[in-house]
Amino acid sequence: MTRYFPTLRGCIAFLLAVFALLYFPFVCPALYVQSGVGTFLSEPVRPAAWIVGAVFILVCALASAEAFRRGTFPDRIFAAIAVLLTICLMVKYFRLFGLTVHKSPNSAGANADYALLFALRISGWRQSPAAWLSWSLGCA
Repeated sequence: MTRYFPTLRGCIAFLLAVFALLYFPFVCPALYVQSGVGTFLSEPVRPAAWIVGAVFILVCALASAEAFRRGTFPDRIFAAIAVLLTICLMVKYFRLFGLTVHKSPNSAGANADYALLFALRISGWRQSPAAWLSWSLGCA
């Protein structure tokens, strides 16, 4: 009768796979999807993202194998679902190898200088930086 009750092996394998699948996108850089053009990364993938993804895949695969090997029937069902989730994680992980890096057309770093130049041009300010500072602080 106890072989039909799940133990912690299958539940842990399932919960690890769910956590890894939901957490991994937070470690990776943002993806830009352009209609008709493709999908791009916003910045290069950091080494920490590669390491975290590989560790997640390895831990999920080992937990699923342990649940298959020594678990009860419900544990094997949980492990099968965990294997499917691990495959989804692997697809997300290995997809990063083929994506190229493109900067956003609206990135803050590129537009910050233009915003400052635009503000200076509108104000028509042609004086020294000290005079501009006193004007911007409201002292003049």
